[in-house]
Amino acid sequence: MPKPEVNPGRQGQENVPHGPKRQVSQMASPPWDPGTSPPRSPKRSRTMIHPPESAIDSIQGEQSVPSQDDPVSPDPAHRPKQQVTLHSDIYLTIVDHVVKYGKQRDGSQSVWNKTLLSLACTSQLLQDIVEKHIYRHPCFCRWNESMYGRNLDQAVNVFLFALSARPSRADVVRNLGLTYSGYCSNIEQLIQTVQACPNLSHLSLEWSPKTLPKGLEEQARGVARLLGSCSNKVRHFTFVKYDDEKPGQVEEASRSCSEFYEGLTSFTAAAPASDLMATLSSHYLPDLKYFRLEQCLDRQPYRRHSDRLLLEVSKTCPSLRTLDWGVTLLDLPSLQEACKVWGPTLRSLRVRINDTIPNPISQLLPLLPHLEELSIRTERQITRSDIEAIAHYARSTPLRLRNISLESRTHPMLTPGLPPIGDALVKLIDAVHPTLESLHLEYDCPVDPKFLKHLAKAKKLHHFYVEIKGRAKEEDLDLLSRECPRLKQIYFRSVSSARSFVPAPLY
Repeated sequence: MPKPEVNPGRQGQENVPHGPKRQVSQMASPPWDPGTSPPRSPKRSRTMIHPPESAIDSIQGEQSVPSQDDPVSPDPAHRPKQQVTLHSDIYLTIVDHVVKYGKQRDGSQSVWNKTLLSLACTSQLLQDIVEKHIYRHPCFCRWNESMYGRNLDQAVNVFLFALSARPSRADVVRNLGLTYSGYCSNIEQLIQTVQACPNLSHLSLEWSPKTLPKGLEEQARGVARLLGSCSNKVRHFTFVKYDDEKPGQVEEASRSCSEFYEGLTSFTAAAPASDLMATLSSHYLPDLKYFRLEQCLDRQPYRRHSDRLLLEVSKTCPSLRTLDWGVTLLDLPSLQEACKVWGPTLRSLRVRINDTIPNPISQLLPLLPHLEELSIRTERQITRSDIEAIAHYARSTPLRLRNISLESRTHPMLTPGLPPIGDALVKLIDAVHPTLESLHLEYDCPVDPKFLKHLAKAKKLHHFYVEIKGRAKEEDLDLLSRECPRLKQIYFRSVSSARSFVPAPLY
């Protein structure tokens, strides 16, 4: 019986695998899924990619050149492939760009957080990187319904479960936004949430008493327990309390969380004046550096309490560096009394003055020798005397002024024939140009374009809003673009009343 023919090219290949088996990578679980094992922390060690051994390899990539002993080319489907792993820094850069772009487009995080969640589902490494951003600032507030839906109690419960499954996630949390309202009424669950975050530094709390079934006093005790349960690392507090039927009934409950308030360095409030008065009168905040009063939510006439509240802030917070009271009007005498307390420390003053007293700026500046930012809005027209007072202040004190903003609520039609202020602005630039970064002046008399040549002395300037008469010369704009490389915007009202004119060389 004849022997079967043997193909020498195929001999000995029956038991030889054509190539390594492909490994199917498992999809990483999303960050909100607690998973079964803790995530691996992303390593920054550089992955080495070996260079090709020949010029042919570098051109053909994964193709292999058949040898003389093996005239038959291997099957492309079974050809071994070189696996290239991207450096971990590339993934970090991708996530950083998503976060940076998202913050510019959407402050509520609703869009860019969804993008991060999608990235986290693609690989374990991306999940580890993304979690540091997602868990850093979780926010369960009503305006974030697009992210968590209207059932915030359930969203907070899922968040707590995720933290308990992987305790390392809780260490990442720095900023936490909570709401205590009809959408999220389980105060015990909110207390557990702040207790689970040992490194929490910024707490934002929205409280809407009228939407909750419990009585106001019981709600106040719950809020006090929540604040008292926070980590002693909390330094920044944003408090929003919507109007209720009986404001001012939180003083007794507020006294039980003195340790929380005494450790604050930043306090932003939008609440009834009576509640703020009760809170401030019950505590002493020696380390508070920043106080901002946002839109008042009190049914009572707020101007009746505004000056009293300001004086209470000056007594409770003696070391303030920034006062942002740009929502409600203040009387000049009350503001002067407060500035006498803050003279050694205050660096930034942002207020609205109610009085029609002439030259209020000249009466305030001597009380604040270390001022770096001045933002004042008045009920009357800005005058030359105001600008000259700032220039005189800058020459008579160690120069620190960086940002200057003067605004008025007067209508241009009601203030015709205003005197020119170009020479006063020249003196101001001469006095503050080494440190000036921003100048915003609302004055209904345009400045001559020749002033732009003088403005070029302010090398650090990045924002300039003063009405310029007519159109500036190209050589003046070229000079500004060279001498003030940070400058992005100049206002030419006569060119277009609806938008700002930005010269192309300044981009």
